Amino acid sequence: TSYVAGGKNLVAEGPAPNFWRAPTENDFGNDMHIRCAMWHHFGDELELQTLVPVQSGDHTMLLAEYIHPGNGSNYTVSYHFNDRGEVLVQASFRPSKNNFPEVPRFGMRLVLPSGMDSLEYFGRGPHENYIDRNHSAMVGLYRSTVDEQYVPYISTGECGNRTEVRWLVLKDDRGYGLKVRGGPLVDFSALHYSQEELDREQRDGTHTTDLEKSEKVFLNVDWKQMGVGGDNAWGARTHAEYTLRAVPMQYSYLLSPVFPR
Repeated sequence: TSYVAGGKNLVAEGPAPNFWRAPTENDFGNDMHIRCAMWHHFGDELELQTLVPVQSGDHTMLLAEYIHPGNGSNYTVSYHFNDRGEVLVQASFRPSKNNFPEVPRFGMRLVLPSGMDSLEYFGRGPHENYIDRNHSAMVGLYRSTVDEQYVPYISTGECGNRTEVRWLVLKDDRGYGLKVRGGPLVDFSALHYSQEELDREQRDGTHTTDLEKSEKVFLNVDWKQMGVGGDNAWGARTHAEYTLRAVPMQYSYLLSPVFPR
């Protein structure tokens, strides 16, 4: 889905549902990639059941309902458009069973075109942080670049997340950009590497030196993802209070165009 404002294409692909993260060393140590494998392609496997447009004055809503063909779980996303070019995105998930493994992440993926490299956000930082790794990351206003968001671990995997984010803005060098406002909070990461490129099938399978940087920006806007654990790297799981259970979940965020001042 393209999102165009002022002649500028702000979103090249997405938003698309995402339940996975590229495994970390700790994830491999506790077999998350095996235990939670059902979530790896879960978002891509969802099948559209209904797509309903609703018009009310200057407000348009598009409602999409999906079913997972393998287990009957329900995923719903609605897009609310207004005459200011804003889009309110609301996503909800209802699992069909109560015995699914924990969910690595509940969020959505977007791909932004090349040039959207200037980053500003209000949330926890300045360094990467996760729900079980954010006490040292203070809430504040931070400015950075997409290049600076990648953390060069020896082996590739999930990196660069920020928690408790109120809003973020990504812009090009002319000042055109995209603003994401949480409803009220979101997690996000913005990298020049896709989740597929950071992913690996086995521990120590791919290294930072193997990556090929893209000009595009791969933006994750999440409700949350599970903590990264790390009591040890050979079996300890993420603490229960930082684990996402497969229960009904929902979240929202607002997309707004940004124009040069």
